[in-house]
Amino acid sequence: MHALLKRHLNRAGLSETLAPADPGPWAVFLDRVSRAYTEADQDRYLLERSLSLSSDEMRGLHTQVAADRDTLKTVIESLAEGVCAMDRDGRVLFINPEAVRLLALEQTTCVGQRLADLVDIRSDDGVPIEQMLLEQPLKGGEARLIIRADRARFIISTLTRMGAQGHVLALRDQTRSKRIETEREELNRRLIETSRQAGMAEVATGVLHNVGNVLNSVNVSASLVGDKIRRSRITSVATAAALLCRNEARLAEFLTADEAGRQLPAFLTKLASHLTSEHEDVVKELELLSRNVEHIKEIVNTQQAFAKCGGMCEPESVEALVEDSLRINHDTLVRHNVTVVREFLPAPTVNIDKHLVLQVLVNLISNAKYAVAGRSDATLTVRVGAPGAAPGMVRIQVADNGIGISPENLTRIFAHGFTTRKDGHGFGLHSAAIAAQSMGASIHVESAGPGLGATFTLDLPVQQESCPP
Repeated sequence: MHALLKRHLNRAGLSETLAPADPGPWAVFLDRVSRAYTEADQDRYLLERSLSLSSDEMRGLHTQVAADRDTLKTVIESLAEGVCAMDRDGRVLFINPEAVRLLALEQTTCVGQRLADLVDIRSDDGVPIEQMLLEQPLKGGEARLIIRADRARFIISTLTRMGAQGHVLALRDQTRSKRIETEREELNRRLIETSRQAGMAEVATGVLHNVGNVLNSVNVSASLVGDKIRRSRITSVATAAALLCRNEARLAEFLTADEAGRQLPAFLTKLASHLTSEHEDVVKELELLSRNVEHIKEIVNTQQAFAKCGGMCEPESVEALVEDSLRINHDTLVRHNVTVVREFLPAPTVNIDKHLVLQVLVNLISNAKYAVAGRSDATLTVRVGAPGAAPGMVRIQVADNGIGISPENLTRIFAHGFTTRKDGHGFGLHSAAIAAQSMGASIHVESAGPGLGATFTLDLPVQQESCPP
């Protein structure tokens, strides 16, 4: 029997053993009352347990909410944009340090005050913020405002409704944004100009390298000619002439009876043969010297022609542009025993800055030369008018059977500073890519992997967009 039921029976002077004449119903009654008390105890225990768990969960939830609120506050305070929360009457509820800085306010005094009393805020058409706050709950959405914190700075802001709670003002310094944009454009312009100058330097380096190779041949030819002249037996002619002059009165007797005179005809015959051979050798070296000098003049004239037209667009033959770039690289290709294969298809004339095209092609051919260096079958294939170009574009391809490019490097090959050569500087292909971009062209590379060669593709626009009218 439940203890509480026993206490109640005892207070009434009753006992579970005292029962009416028929004890059956009395026992049933007591049992039901006892079970009711037991169930009530169980319900009370469950209720108390539930309340205890709910209190723990509420405390945890409150702690989490507080932590989230602190985190959100930290994030908002560290934003690069200003944030100001206001109630429906425009009083400041919260404002982050950036908004305080932009509006030239004091954070300790602005919370709780009407923002309109602290700073002049108007919409684009001059509507004050007080009117905007009244209209905003009706219209909803966002409104653009101009905040005049001082005469030197204009701040563009956005006013957003927070339901019935108020509004949020997002602030952005328009003057600072414009300054950053201007600085970014200037840096981009300087980067393009630096890349262009680096490309020109790359071409000039190639020109000087080729001129240097030809000058080596010129020096060898000049040395041989000088050495032959110094060792020439032309002075023997003067000796023989002096001997004849001394014996002019008895010339017949001198040539027949005198021992020196009898040897003179044979000596003159051998001397004539030697001088003839010497003359032929000198003529050959002089012809080679002349060709090398003409070659130097051709290389320099080619570079000068491109340098003079830099930044200007003229109608150009694609085949001629490719041949000029091969001519600049001619001596280094010959020195490395590189076989050049030309696959030229009919291509339209392009109206383009040929100095930029030369810059790109010289870089591609130079890289291909290094890629095939050391191979006995080193081959460079240049294609003009290759299929696959988009409408209005002409395709040029420079393919080699060299060291190839690994898959992970295909996406990095045009990046600034990236190179796989020990003596490379990683700017050649990067400047070529920038030059291609500046004239509306596209450049990409394909390779089946290391040891399988590479193909660089340059798609030139038939009409360069940046050309002056």
